[in-house]
Amino acid sequence: MTPEHRFDRMSDDTAIRLGRAVGVISMASAAVSVIILTVIGEFSVWYEDFGLHNAMGGFALGLLLFVAVSRSPRNGAVWAVGWAGLLQAGFQALASAAAMMLVVERYGNAAVADYQNINGLPRGISFFTWLQVWSWLPGLGLLLIFGFLLFPDGRLPSPRWRIVAWPAAISLVAATIGLMTVRDPATEELPSLTRAFMPFVLLSILASIASLFFRYRIADGVQRHQLRWMALAAVLFGGSFVVSLPLDLAGVTTGLNQATSLATMPLLFGAYGVAILKYRLYEIDVVVSKSVTYV
Repeated sequence: MTPEHRFDRMSDDTAIRLGRAVGVISMASAAVSVIILTVIGEFSVWYEDFGLHNAMGGFALGLLLFVAVSRSPRNGAVWAVGWAGLLQAGFQALASAAAMMLVVERYGNAAVADYQNINGLPRGISFFTWLQVWSWLPGLGLLLIFGFLLFPDGRLPSPRWRIVAWPAAISLVAATIGLMTVRDPATEELPSLTRAFMPFVLLSILASIASLFFRYRIADGVQRHQLRWMALAAVLFGGSFVVSLPLDLAGVTTGLNQATSLATMPLLFGAYGVAILKYRLYEIDVVVSKSVTYV
């Protein structure tokens, strides 16, 4: 084995260890958050705060990363959903549960329902609240943009799709930076930077969904089976998010985003699971490598 091959192999091993660690942390964070909410008994408030959604999503995505990374350590789609799971479980579900636990200890259960509107929150509670304010956007962006755009082989459908990938990444980062400037979500409006770039984020989600249909049109065999499941899930989950989020942010509806995401989330994760376990997404890199070698 040449030194280059040894280096590549060591890099893959490092990626596998990192992926498994991220997967375990995501699953553990989701489990701990559920335990915390079981102890303090505030599941209804946690549901409204997207805690239940994020715990379910974080656990499922952490499990997908743990399973898939060992066979496909360089697959961009696998890593996109894996990091999304960590943000959902650790930065959203666990942070929300931790904030509620601290609120109960300091103010009692009666204050939990409206804890984000309490003036002068202690530093620990305000830190966990701040994490929730911004981390949902990169988590959903990784899942709904790059999780679709790079599915199933971890690469863009063609070089021309860079015109979607780069603006999507820039818009996602800019909108997230805007949210990170929020210190008091109860009194501050959506930052102007986030308002400016959020439409581009939503358009990027739609373009990423369209990329699945582009791939399906030119695919055959196993990849077509993978894409059939994922395209259906993308339309239902991603499409409902694109429609319901602006309505919720504008105050036109209340709780529509929670209801639609909870209803369609199992289909999305199920589609990933079918692609990985039944149609062997984790072996797609091997198939592509052999095809290139043959050609």
